[in-house]
Amino acid sequence: MIVYPTNYFTEIVSQDSTGATLSSEPVKLPILENQVMKLEIRVYDQKELPIDTFNSIMSDKSVMYLTYGALFDDRFVISGTYYDARMFYVAYQARNDRLKSFKVTFPTVVQQPMENVITEMYRSFTGERPKSKAIAAECKPYKT
Repeated sequence: MIVYPTNYFTEIVSQDSTGATLSSEPVKLPILENQVMKLEIRVYDQKELPIDTFNSIMSDKSVMYLTYGALFDDRFVISGTYYDARMFYVAYQARNDRLKSFKVTFPTVVQQPMENVITEMYRSFTGERPKSKAIAAECKPYKT
């Protein structure tokens, strides 16, 4: 399960048995009409972390700079900024014979408000309960 802010991600772009892609409505955020925030949540029938995916993201030529990249035995987390002024946060976790992932992309203009939201989303992704009541009040769970 992952909690996500329903005031940010309001539109389900796609949904199937492996997960969903949610999008924002630009009118609700301080972004231009042609910009969107996206949240992609997936579950895979595999036990191993996709190390090739980690390496691919870490060496992606469309990434202007990486903010964070960490590889653990059961998960990896990468964040950074693309050249087209979008930031991203990607996490994969292997647990209970399944692999799950989430990826958030958003325009750099909403960087500050997203930092706390992403922290809470990541906590819920790893199995923790949200710690911020203010953020949790605007969130709802998405079960994978």
